[in-house]
Parts: sequence; C-alpha cells; structure tokens
Amino acid sequence: MGGSGRGSLARMAPSRGAVRRSAPPMRVLAVNQFYLPDHSATAQLLGELCEDLATAGHEVDVITSRGTYLGGRRLPRTETRRGVVVHRTFSTSLGKKSIAHRLADYATFWSSAIFRAMVSRKPNVVLALTTPPMIALGMAQVARARSVPLVTWNQDVYPETAAELGVLSRSGTVYRTLQRMARRTHQLATRVIALSQGMADRLLEEGAGADKVRVIPLGIAPLDAAVPDAAPAWPSAGLRVRTILPGAVR
Repeated sequence: MGGSGRGSLARMAPSRGAVRRSAPPMRVLAVNQFYLPDHSATAQLLGELCEDLATAGHEVDVITSRGTYLGGRRLPRTETRRGVVVHRTFSTSLGKKSIAHRLADYATFWSSAIFRAMVSRKPNVVLALTTPPMIALGMAQVARARSVPLVTWNQDVYPETAAELGVLSRSGTVYRTLQRMARRTHQLATRVIALSQGMADRLLEEGAGADKVRVIPLGIAPLDAAVPDAAPAWPSAGLRVRTILPGAVR
C-alpha cells in the first residue's frame, strides 16, 4: 500500500477522544514519503496516528516529501498540522506514470529524508513506514547512529510485493539485493509491526525476530500492540494511541 514499539509503539484506544498520555511525553520522529493533506493511504494513516500522539502531549515531527502521490503538486516546506511539525524535504514529484518516474521520486526522497533525519533534533524513537520501499533501512542506520529505537510499521512486504506484481524476478540480482536489505532492516529494528498474521509470517521468513514482530490489524483495538521493552531510550511505557481505519475511527 503506497501512497496502503516497553510493552507495546502502543496500546490502542478505541476512539479519538480516548487518547491520553499515561507516561512522560516523548519525542517521535515519523518518516514516510507522503503525509497529510495528501490522499494516499499511508499519508492518511500516519496523519491520524501522529495527530493523536500530539493530542496526547507527545512531540511529533514528520519527515515527508513536498510531492504528492499522483505527482505535480508541491506542498509547503514546513508547517504545523494539529500539533504535528511537518518537514518536507526535497524530492522529485513525477508521479506514477512510469517506473522511471516512481524510482526518481523514491530515490530523491530516500536520500534527502536520511540527511534530514540525521540533522533533526534527537528523537526518543523513530517510526518508519514502507513508502518508499526500503526507507526503513535508511532510518535504521539513522536510529543506530543516534542510539534510538526504530519501529517499522509495515504496509507492504518488500521485495515480495514487487515480485508478486511482476516488477521483479525472484531469481534476479535486484530482488536478492533488496531481500538482503529487508533482512538487515528487520535485524536493526526494535519493533516490527505487521497488519496481519499472514504479513507477520512473511516478515518472519524475511528474518525478523519473533520477539520483535507484533500484529496490529487496521481497525482492531488489541490490548497490547507494540513498544520496545528493552529499548533504554524509550521513556513512556503504556503509550496509548487509537485504532486506525482508513478515514474512520472505531
């Protein structure tokens, strides 16, 4: 889904009004290629989560691109949306007309986002989604260099998704290289969030440790979701965030 972790990034509350802070505030750095007001699924999901964290009293910064999912439009470099500070880095905005356009948008955001994350104020945790593919590996290197935990919120399983779509061959060099990169990302992450048990199984096959993987289905409010127990830099056990649906809350 492109543009669709202590005890648990979270205990999930059943409604927006139920969000509350149960521990001292923390500083969250979230990274995804798209963010509100873009209409892509990951932009909407991350926006809802970040706004709820900000409402709960946490400091939330988002690194995203100035471009949009469909390309063309350029968004402001910096803005604050409902308490969330949004930093939009350089990237092309060519859209989805061709694989070359997608790769250009991916590569320019990937490099500029890593640089911005390295020079931004130090967070207590980094949250990375999966747009563009392998952005979490870049954020894993940032988190490691800055000695903070990384939570990956997987919306797709790469490079398997590309193979299923016929974009990559499972026997090809590019596929095998991306597979090694995905395995390294899972090794460096503190928590690996999956949307379903099926996705969790695929992530385990990719090398994610069973002690790291947590399943948080969209639209479900599990009692325990995903914040790293063993991460000394994580200051707030029992952080509550609400359940997320694409455009609705239950």
